[in-house]
Order: sequence, then structure tokens, then C-alpha cells
Amino acid sequence: MSYQHDGKIHSILHFIILISTIMTVRFSKICKCTYFFDNFQTTSLITSNVANYLTDLGLVPVTYTYNDTQVDATTSYDKPKKRGICKKKQKKLKLINKGDITLELMPKKVATLRTGQTMKIPARLYQLCNFILRNVEVKGIFKKSGSAAKQEDIKALLNKGEPLSQDASAVDVAQIILQFLKELPVAVIPECQHAFFLSCYDHADREDVLTLACLLLPPNHVNLLAYLMQFFEQVTTHHKKNHVTLLALGPCIGPVIMPMNAPEDIKKVADIMVILMKRADLIGMVPELMTLEPKPQKKKCSWVESLLKRA
Repeated sequence: MSYQHDGKIHSILHFIILISTIMTVRFSKICKCTYFFDNFQTTSLITSNVANYLTDLGLVPVTYTYNDTQVDATTSYDKPKKRGICKKKQKKLKLINKGDITLELMPKKVATLRTGQTMKIPARLYQLCNFILRNVEVKGIFKKSGSAAKQEDIKALLNKGEPLSQDASAVDVAQIILQFLKELPVAVIPECQHAFFLSCYDHADREDVLTLACLLLPPNHVNLLAYLMQFFEQVTTHHKKNHVTLLALGPCIGPVIMPMNAPEDIKKVADIMVILMKRADLIGMVPELMTLEPKPQKKKCSWVESLLKRA
């Protein structure tokens, strides 16, 4: 009886190892990247292939597209005023104009990634990030809260179109970056895709799946996420000086890139940020197979098998 039981366990373990090996081979083929997502004139085939592949893995992919009813240019992003409070609270300055309702409409600046890919990201964010990179060894950036008053002064200068003062505190500028991301009318990872990204995190091959899932973001969001993850990862390479590690930074940036409320989800989001920072150079890179039309099959087989046979 014991021998039979051990034999069953051995068979199960062998099956798990076999499946893991197959998945590793598949991912090694599928994740052989070619060009950046934004380089393709049409992205519909890529997003369709990625969605179909993730569906084959048992996930439920969600894509996001803008429409006129989702965000109104006249919408005020200020929180509702509380009644019954006599003391007036000073209103915090906004970094994003009400007219800049999407990333597409914001003033852009051309940025170059480590991979050589050029892209357009919000000009104000680019300015702030460059300042941090020049002062990246300052201890506690993104972890310390800094001075709220000084941050308001910096935002006032930025809103006037003036450059950042070289005397500004890197800690304060880092907090302004987080505030900017928090103010985005649509989060870098949109709310409608949060559950999908969490399901990717729960998958056995979470790192590969999450990397592919990024290709289902709107193009400007893919660009921004790729830029931010490389930027944040670069900050952590100076952790011996600034004491900011990947694990320490994840909880700081998670709430502004993929804001969620449940404590268990917040922890997962922090882990997702760490994974994406580690894989920063792969975010937005399109796997070669995802650029192909699936080959029609006479016999019933999974979508991914038909794609692998095409390669």
C-alpha cells in the first residue's frame, strides 16, 4: 500500500515537472522578443494574439480603450467639499490640467529607454525623473514624505512653466512624482484591468504572464509603464547609497500605478511592481510569435499550439 502510494506521488511529481518543463519551453519561444510595441503600425493582431495565448493559460484577459464617456474634459478631479467644517483647508496644487484628460492629450517629451527604444511620455514627468536621476544617491527618496510646503512651492513653479531649481530636495521631487502618477485620471494600469493583473500574479508563471499582460495596456500606458519601471529600477541600483531596494520601493509605487484598497491586494500589487521592475527591459517588447497570424489547424488544438507550429 505504501509502495503504491509512493508510486502515485512520484507520478504526480513527474507530471508536474513535465508540465513545468513544457511551459518553460513554450515561454522561452514565445518570449523571444523582437521590437517594441509602439513600433508596430497596427497593434490589434498583437493584442489579439496575447489575449488568446493568456486565455489558453486559463486567464481572462481584459483590454482597455478610451472613449468620450469615460472621462469628460470638464470633470473636476477635486474631492467633494465636506460640509459643516468652518476652517478652510488650503487647496493642494494640481500637476495635471483638467484638459489633459488622458495620456494622449498631455504635452510630451521624447525619452530613450536603456534598450534604445524612443517614446513620448508626459513632459512634466520626464523633467521630474531626470532631476531624480541627477540626485539618485540621496538617502530615502520615495520613502520619506519630505516637506508638504516645499512640494507645493515646487508645483507652483512647475505650473508657471519654470524649470526645477537645482536646490530643490530630491525627497520632495520624488514625492511630487508619486503625486503626479496619483493624479492621472486613468491609472497607469487602468482600474478595469486590476483583477486581470492580479490573476496573472496568481499564475504559476507569474513573471512571464505579467510581462505579456502589459501588452494589453493602451499604447501610451505601455510606454509610460516601461519608462517608469526602468526609471524606478535604476533608482534601486544605488541602494547602497539611497537605501532604496526593489522590495522597499514596490509598496511605495504600487498605490499610484495600480491603486487598490484591499490589504491583501495591496501586498500583491507591491510584489507585481517588484516583478515589473526586475523585468523593466522586457515591458512593451513584442514576442516574435505574437506578430504572426495563427495557422489554421484541421485537428482541434490550443491556440498556442497553432501559433507555435506557424513559427
